[in-house]
This record gives sequence, C-alpha cells and structure tokens, in this order.
Amino acid sequence: MKRIFAGRTSAKSFGIAGAIVAAAAAGALLAPTAASAAAWNPISGETWSTGGKWFLSSTQRYKSGTGDMQVKFSRLPTYKDGSPDGIYFQATKLDGSCLPNSCWSVLIGDETTKRIGASIPHATVFKNAFARWHTSQDGGSHTFVGEEYY
Repeated sequence: MKRIFAGRTSAKSFGIAGAIVAAAAAGALLAPTAASAAAWNPISGETWSTGGKWFLSSTQRYKSGTGDMQVKFSRLPTYKDGSPDGIYFQATKLDGSCLPNSCWSVLIGDETTKRIGASIPHATVFKNAFARWHTSQDGGSHTFVGEEYY
C-alpha cells in the first residue's frame, strides 16, 4: 500500500489536528460579535409636561457605532380636533444632563427625521427626555410613537 502522508508521523494525527483546526475556524465564523452599527429602535410614550417641565425616561439605551442619533415619529400628541401638537425631544446622560455634542432639544411637529445628537461615541449609555410643545387638557391625545436611531 502506498503511503499518502509521507513525512508525517501518521495519517491519524493529521486527521485529529485537521479536525481541531477546522473546528476552530468554524467556531470563529459562527461566534457572535458585538454589534457596532446603529439601527432604528422603536420608541413610544405619553407626555403631559410642557416647555420647562421635562419627563426623563427610565429606560437606559446604549449607542451602537459612532455618529449621529436621530428620531422620527409616526404619531405625535394631538389636540382635541386631531391636529398634531409638537414634542420636544432630547437624548441625555443618565442624570438628565447633556450628552457631549448633543446639548440641544429638538421641536418636532411632523413626521420628518430630526438629528438629536452628533458624533456620539459607541457604547454611550443614555436616556431620552421629552416635553409636549403645548399643554393640552382639551381631550387630545398625549401619546407619541416613533423610532430612534442610535
């Protein structure tokens, strides 16, 4: 019988070593990796506060990747007649203070996408703060629904 594995100690040892290398390579390909790309995430809530009275969400969020943060809404608070009211929206540190490069609030009165933070580092932990543009005690809706890109 002709030896195929000339120069090696045995075909058996090559087979085991080959299997270990193949298993390690497959594991590396299948192992989960940390996500580093930002994505759109659902947001919703109710806001009864206005102007200087902000509501600070209790939900901690984690920025993926670097770059801007944005919001867009499919539903805004409304007046009794159904016309949309605006909402002030801001991403903050956990204590409600400003994130670096995002110390501004955005008034949103339509469904357009608005930037709420610039050059926010990866893995930044933050919360959202929001307030209604006008106080509406006339039977309108206080609910907002949308998405946040972070």
